[in-house]
Amino acid sequence: MKSENINHFSISSDNFIFNHSHIERIPMETFKFHTHDTVELLFIKKINGCHIVEDKEYRLTGLDLVVVPPATYHTVKFYDTDSPYERYDIMCSSEIYKGIDIEKIYRNITVINCAHHNIITDIFSKADYYHSVMDTESFINISKLLIRELLYNLTIYDGAEKIQPHFVSPTLSKALEYINNNLYTIESVSQISKALYITDSYLFEIFKNQMKTSPKKYITAKRLHAARDAIAGGEKPTEIYGKFGFGDYASFYRSYVRFFGHAPSQERDLKFIGAKFGINT
Repeated sequence: MKSENINHFSISSDNFIFNHSHIERIPMETFKFHTHDTVELLFIKKINGCHIVEDKEYRLTGLDLVVVPPATYHTVKFYDTDSPYERYDIMCSSEIYKGIDIEKIYRNITVINCAHHNIITDIFSKADYYHSVMDTESFINISKLLIRELLYNLTIYDGAEKIQPHFVSPTLSKALEYINNNLYTIESVSQISKALYITDSYLFEIFKNQMKTSPKKYITAKRLHAARDAIAGGEKPTEIYGKFGFGDYASFYRSYVRFFGHAPSQERDLKFIGAKFGINT
């Protein structure tokens, strides 16, 4: 049977994207492992499946909120593609969460069930209502306030209804820990394999099976995201590439353009452009 994608609303501004949609009869290849350039907040209203964040798998039951930091590989896996999938999706730049302790949210929350958190679920209900009665400009303005209200509530989250993950592979977890602890000094994939006492081919197989990418591409993506943040913050691309693990500016430049679609020197002139969907690196 043919899938049906229903878009309740979708808006974007210079600083955020906010949409509400649902899919009936989900195609098997609808969602792939990918990263975004921004924080993503997913409020999943209906699903029969799980959310996978790098090496962790979270079983979802509906009314679940997922917090995905930038440069984090994630995807959704469905147990039953005939069941509906309904979600609200928010992606926002640092301008939206200015003054909010976003790092505290990252530390405390990955996935929580909000069935008993009416103050959170009501934010999304209000978004639907405001969309039905407001013009586009007014809705964009109030959506910014709703996103900030949501983020403020997440900073005071008390830990209730936190969903515990299933770790998909102990070896993958160890590899990711090693990579993130040595991100800018790793010189080869063999360095990781030796540290974990496994072969290069086994490490590659784990990454391909679990994250649909290679160790090298994972490392490059993490480095590029970090470099992009530095450039957006005012640092010069020609001066910082070495700090993020690139041997020369030419290779950094090529990787940057291939990954982001524009030159490093253009970064500070760009407005918020949302997420990088489908980066299967």
